Amino acid sequence: MEKIYIQIDLIILFIIINIKLSIVNLTINYETGFSRIPDPSLLPRFSGKVHHELLMGNPKSVMNELIREATDFYMNAYPQLTHDVEYKKIGIVLITKYPYLACEDTINPHDLITSRLSAHIRNVRRKMRTRE
Repeated sequence: MEKIYIQIDLIILFIIINIKLSIVNLTINYETGFSRIPDPSLLPRFSGKVHHELLMGNPKSVMNELIREATDFYMNAYPQLTHDVEYKKIGIVLITKYPYLACEDTINPHDLITSRLSAHIRNVRRKMRTRE
């Protein structure tokens, strides 16, 4: 009788461990499962002017150009770019390489660059659809 209880306890323990592992996998997939871009994402090669201003810590003066150049790059590199997780990866890579792009007024320092880039990509796609 004691062997049966031990076997049942082991089976229950096995089931609990599998359930916990499934929950962990779902959590991981929620963060990265929808992403179709590598981690870290590729970095665009900015024009000389934009690159210089980024290195000098003055991104505001070239922000519109930066967004245009990044949009061109990422729309070609990742044509199916749509998910927040993908934009987040891009934002993190950009502020890691160019720390002056980080926004201190938001919870996540990559929020500004991420939202500007995603908005510009959406606008470009919308314009392309209306031309067709």
